[in-house]
Amino acid sequence: MSSIGIFLTALLNVSFAMSAVILLLLLLNKLTANRIPAMFRYYAWLIILIGLLIPFRPDIPIPFKLVPIPAALNISGTAEKRIQNEAQQISPLASSAISDRATVPTTIAAKRSVFHIFVLFGIWITGTLTVLAFHLRAYLKFASAIRRWSTKEKDGRILSILRTAQDDMGLKNKPIAIKTCMLISSPMLIGFRRPAILLPEKTISPDELDYIFRHELTHYRRGDLWMNLLVLLVSAMHWFNPFVYLMAKTIRTECEAACDETVVAGNNTDKRKYYGETIIGFVGEKNRTIPVLSTYFYGGTNSMKKRLFSIMDTSRKSKWLAAVYTMAVVAVTVLSGNVVAAQSVSAPAIPGAPYYHAQASITAESAQKTALARVGGGTVVRVETKYPKHGMEYKVLIVYGDYKYNVHVSAYDGSIINMKMDQITKIGAGAYNNTAEVIDTESAKSIAVKSAGGGIVTECKLEHKKREGVMVYHIHVANGHYEYCVELVAATGTVYKVEPKYKPSIL
Repeated sequence: MSSIGIFLTALLNVSFAMSAVILLLLLLNKLTANRIPAMFRYYAWLIILIGLLIPFRPDIPIPFKLVPIPAALNISGTAEKRIQNEAQQISPLASSAISDRATVPTTIAAKRSVFHIFVLFGIWITGTLTVLAFHLRAYLKFASAIRRWSTKEKDGRILSILRTAQDDMGLKNKPIAIKTCMLISSPMLIGFRRPAILLPEKTISPDELDYIFRHELTHYRRGDLWMNLLVLLVSAMHWFNPFVYLMAKTIRTECEAACDETVVAGNNTDKRKYYGETIIGFVGEKNRTIPVLSTYFYGGTNSMKKRLFSIMDTSRKSKWLAAVYTMAVVAVTVLSGNVVAAQSVSAPAIPGAPYYHAQASITAESAQKTALARVGGGTVVRVETKYPKHGMEYKVLIVYGDYKYNVHVSAYDGSIINMKMDQITKIGAGAYNNTAEVIDTESAKSIAVKSAGGGIVTECKLEHKKREGVMVYHIHVANGHYEYCVELVAATGTVYKVEPKYKPSIL
């Protein structure tokens, strides 16, 4: 349940953040339309599409967070006694009973939250599947009509023009068919496994055919059909976002403009004019159906003016500006992950509901008091701030008698998420209960603490080193920001290993 809630939250936040990025890129494209190649503007949208396709955005991982401990919480002397006295006033049994009573309304609210999340997920998945089904049905219907109402081109003159264009573009051995279809009014490329260039039933001159074939072969070489498929998937995922539809329409226009730019590269003004007239020649009755998983030589009157200006533009484009433009788009898309995280910081509306990225309201001091109350006393050794999937929490390590307790306290409502108790002194499986020839546990602990320069023992095990054939004490000592792994010979108390490990905490 929580995974679905987290996914929906991430999806909505990404969609919101990327809407601003889409508007920014539209403005940037307008300002740089005549200064950078169309190909850069086209592939910049690929970065945006990938950003929309991945709801969980990259962010700087922070495994822990240092929280300054108030002076009153210095776990030593009178402060330690004060906290222990307060904790002992609340027995574990009474604390558990209070927690159980408080859980009843929380459980009811949580069940309602589960229901609301599943309703929202049902609405989203229904919209996504509807968009996909609509476009896939239109594509399959169009492909079926093409198979029925088209004929494979057998004219040697037309086939020769295609093969010449393929040779010039490095696509000599690619099996690309040519078909004439009465259902279309403009040339197009269709088919993922068996690509085919469709021509309308219209007389087309050899020069025009050469331009048409080079245009559609450019689409094929760049994989624009796969780009269209990616646009469809993103549009289906974000069917509720109108800016995504605006982006999809813009991508189609930029795709044709980038293709035109490649075809007329190096041509003089007369050839560019002829190419533009070739496109205008297909102005007329629109196709009955234009599936999204195809290209379209004539993209419509709305984009025609922009394409013609681009075709006739012979000015030099700035490569360094294009590089800066691309890096800026990548940076804005990646950094939108931080915007998403910022948008997600809000308190949970329903108690017990998933508080992913919710604002913490419990201090480290309160978390320690809660943990001490649940354990029933002891000494706080270390407090760490953790960020697991369900949100922020405090991990409180308490030593009480011969046991150590790892208590996980929610940073949002102060509830006990998890508590684990381990005995500090344990006889390892290889000890064979042969304790007569070893020093006692307390002496081993004292030696280990002295070797670590002070601190509190958090783990003590008596183990048998099979390779060396001796009994050893394996002791962990927490001292400030470090945890020391101390190993000593059990028979003599000789220390042969002291290994410090950095353990950041608020103590």
